[in-house]
Amino acid sequence: MTPEPIAAYGMQREFCLRATLDEAGHPRRPPVNPVWDAFQLRGDLHEDHFRTALRLVTDAVDVFTARLRGGADGFRFVPEDGAAAVSVEQVDLRGCPDDRYRARLGLHLMRSYTPLIDMQDGPLAAVTLIREADDRHVLAMAIDHTVADQQSMAAILRTVGRVYQALLDGDPAQAARAARTPSFLAYARSVAADRDGLAETDRFWAPALAEPPPRVTFPGGGWTPWQQRQAGVNHFVALPLDEGRALTDLGTRTGASLAHLFQAAVSLALLAAFDGEFLPLTGHRHGRVRATLRLPGPLWETLITRPPAGDATGGTVGDWAAGFVAANASAPPLRSRALVDYATLDTVMELRRVTVNVYPTTRPIPIGPLRAVPLPNEELAAARPHPIHQRTVLPHNTGLRLFALRGGRLEVALHHDPEDLPDAEVFLAVVRRAATVLTSAADLPLQQWIKEARQTWGSG
Repeated sequence: MTPEPIAAYGMQREFCLRATLDEAGHPRRPPVNPVWDAFQLRGDLHEDHFRTALRLVTDAVDVFTARLRGGADGFRFVPEDGAAAVSVEQVDLRGCPDDRYRARLGLHLMRSYTPLIDMQDGPLAAVTLIREADDRHVLAMAIDHTVADQQSMAAILRTVGRVYQALLDGDPAQAARAARTPSFLAYARSVAADRDGLAETDRFWAPALAEPPPRVTFPGGGWTPWQQRQAGVNHFVALPLDEGRALTDLGTRTGASLAHLFQAAVSLALLAAFDGEFLPLTGHRHGRVRATLRLPGPLWETLITRPPAGDATGGTVGDWAAGFVAANASAPPLRSRALVDYATLDTVMELRRVTVNVYPTTRPIPIGPLRAVPLPNEELAAARPHPIHQRTVLPHNTGLRLFALRGGRLEVALHHDPEDLPDAEVFLAVVRRAATVLTSAADLPLQQWIKEARQTWGSG
């Protein structure tokens, strides 16, 4: 029995308003770039079983087989039996000459990132499987961002791995059981019915979003409205393994999540950038506010981080970090509905001048006996123009800054508009230094940290 339609969940309303609509008023072309990532698979891959596993899993994700439809009462998710969930394209580069290989791989990666998604009639997920050698593949996956986020992709690929193993074992019944996923549509219904939870969110977040945001400018940069920002440059820096492990160990000792500690380091860098006078709120996504929530779907449950309560600038670096983590660990999620109900989208975007994205998909993912290992950022950047350069309406694509935690080390990706933040390398150096101070010199007075870091900015 097909479930009843439900109202578009939170940001989906914004997407629908910006999508290309057909004559009937239904969204046809997505207004945003898809969720995308690429992985290496080494070892013997049974391609038929892998394709079957992909289809079994994506067909079981109810929001992938639903369609967003327009109507007199607004946009709604309409579940559809038999709707196509995924397309799979296979490419063979085994005979490609060495001097053309990088260009060919880059071309197929770019194509995998820009599938022509039809939100009404076509699959909402697209997979490109590139065979580099008999025992080596590249897996690229793109999903319509109106129905999934980065963590959804991770959950889907982990499930694909379990289904693939069952198929290798010759157990189709177990494969069918392993393909089942929680219902996003049921979750969205439960959120709409959770009046107490929404009231708690209201009490916490409404005051923070009530005032127009100030015009935030970095040293040497200017201010532009978020709609006009181009965000066209990426910079990457990896913390050495000992520094990354130190931050992880600090989380183990204090009980703080790695994402929150990393954000605390970013907040220390921002204190220096603005000389302690103003701290922009940072948007935290994909670290998922509730660690227990494992659900494919367009959750968009942003945690806009807040500085510690009161005047915390008189203590130490460790005091600031502890207050920052405590203030945000207890915050209720800024639910997607609230993101557009509390304030105008422009206000929310300007509050999120700094966006911290934590990508769990970039950890190696078991695919049966194999592992899907993320392509390194450097290899992606060398293979083709980074697709995130394209301007879209999403805050972390048009937004000023993007940070990510990749794999077993901390790899920071800074994505920014050079007119807003001209000294990207300097800012990354301050973030890295903040992480080091946080783990090795937490008793440093906060004002001394601000003074020293301002010298790095070249303006203190």
